[in-house]
Amino acid sequence: MNTLDLVGHSAPKPFPKCLPSVGGLFAAGAVASLICRLPLPLLVACGLLGATAASLSAVFLTSAVTVWGLGTIQPETSAIPARRLILRTSCDALWLAPLALFLCTRSVWAMPMAALFVACVTRSFWLFKGSAGEACDQ
Repeated sequence: MNTLDLVGHSAPKPFPKCLPSVGGLFAAGAVASLICRLPLPLLVACGLLGATAASLSAVFLTSAVTVWGLGTIQPETSAIPARRLILRTSCDALWLAPLALFLCTRSVWAMPMAALFVACVTRSFWLFKGSAGEACDQ
């Protein structure tokens, strides 16, 4: 008899249905905060428009890859199609790049941007809840 036989077997705990979306938003937020920490002369040297496009695409791709990766852990966690979940979460994460920039510069526009981000994410979770027929359980 080994020690693993003494513990007993338990049913595996399923992942929350909102794990891919929340994980994608956290990863995109981390990338957005890292990008806004870059020195301003570096961003100006790259061209402000090019730097903005690069930061938005980095945040979008980070969110998409994270949602896809977390969604493949348990593919049957929700009735929402994977492509729709990835696209909607990544589009919501696009608000994180300007939000992080406004927060780093201590701009007054950070508060309306944060409110807009929260409204978009809340709407997305509400739509996911309605399409899946279930709430995002914990």
